[in-house]
Amino acid sequence: LGAFTHGSEEERAVLADAWDAAFRKVGFCLLTNYEHILPERLIEQVRSEAADFFALPAEDKQREAYVDGTTGYIGPGGENVGASAGHPSAQPDLVESLNLPGYQEEGATWEARAAAGEAGAWG
Repeated sequence: LGAFTHGSEEERAVLADAWDAAFRKVGFCLLTNYEHILPERLIEQVRSEAADFFALPAEDKQREAYVDGTTGYIGPGGENVGASAGHPSAQPDLVESLNLPGYQEEGATWEARAAAGEAGAWG
């Protein structure tokens, strides 16, 4: 991330191309050099809270965090990532995910009901 936040226009373009390629070809990426933006204690807190969330019973996760099938909680069998690339698999993906909005006011808490209202307003 340092190359993007502090790099030249050319360095940012190279990073943007690599970012795009990672998501188009692999589906995810590994971020490095983020420490000046995201302190390690925040990363550890997010990991801890994620582990706590995913340890909950499925009914609790669904009730507390489901929004619209894109934002919020998506349980095992709720996604078929290959379909987004035009190649759906015969079976849905056996993963679960919690997709949160990319932007949030500092100090705000994320709530599924509020996000559902916003998603409906956009869609």
